[in-house]
Parts: sequence; structure tokens; C-alpha cells
Amino acid sequence: PFDVVPVKRKRSSSMNDIAIPSKKLLFDLISALSEIFPDYDYRFVSSLQFAHVSLNQVTQEVNSYFSELIDVDGKLVENLWNCIDFQLSLNSPACEIYSYKGDKDDNGPLNDKKSLWSFNYFFFNKDSQRMCYFGCKGTRYIMRRFCAICITLVMAFYPYHVHNYIL
Repeated sequence: PFDVVPVKRKRSSSMNDIAIPSKKLLFDLISALSEIFPDYDYRFVSSLQFAHVSLNQVTQEVNSYFSELIDVDGKLVENLWNCIDFQLSLNSPACEIYSYKGDKDDNGPLNDKKSLWSFNYFFFNKDSQRMCYFGCKGTRYIMRRFCAICITLVMAFYPYHVHNYIL
């Protein structure tokens, strides 16, 4: 499995603290959202809707949601992490991770109230100026007498392209 080495970061009390994205990064995050989901309007998203999270938090959450996939194919999740790490050097101090939480009135694809679970993460490496959006949601659907969970995964690397997967 992917090794997680926590990154220690200094905190300050100023508004430029890394817990809140800078204006330029906020512009990049919103631009990425608009490009990935062009049918939705993200012009009025505020910096308060993005929260800085640790790599350890992200890997624990993602791996817990994908735990059944790990049992079926242990390499799948490991390959996902390796792909992101290859592009962004996740353990580098230059790599920051933000989660996106829309407001309660947000009806966009990231706040699907019909999902069983979802996550939306942006990985940003300041040195390479690369970004990865990693979003996923689990949806229950009933087919005949069986109930199943459909996992929709979106990975987008910038300045590259978007990949949509249904697992």
C-alpha cells in the first residue's frame, strides 16, 4: 500500500495561512471546478468552502471508502495513489491538499444529496504548478432484486486532461 509520511507545516495567524487558499490558488481551484463541471456556475464560491486537509486524513478516508475494492483488487487503489504521487509528489512540502464543501444550497455535482458518500479533493503542488482534482461518490441503485453501489470517480490533472471512471 501507499506509504503516508505526514508533512509538518507551520501555522500562522495571518489571513495568508495555508489553511485558506490564496487568491491565485482560489482562482485556480474555481477554474478547475468550472472546467470539470461546465454545466455548473462556481463564480461565487468563496475560500471558506475549501478546507486544508492533511495527506494522512485523505488517504484514510479514501482507503476506507475503497476498502471493498482493496479486497477485490489491492493494486487498484495503490495504483491510484501512485499515479497522483507521480504527478504531484504528495510527500513534498510544496504539495497542499484542499477539500471542497459547497454551501447548503449548492445543487452541483459535488453536493449530490442522493449519494451514500462522496469526497472532493484538490492536490496542488506549488513548485510544479500542477493540480489534481480527485472526486468520487458512491450511489446506491436497485436492479431487479439486488442492491449495488456504483462508484463514480473523476480524476483531473492540470494542465492536462480529465479522466472519468465508473468502478
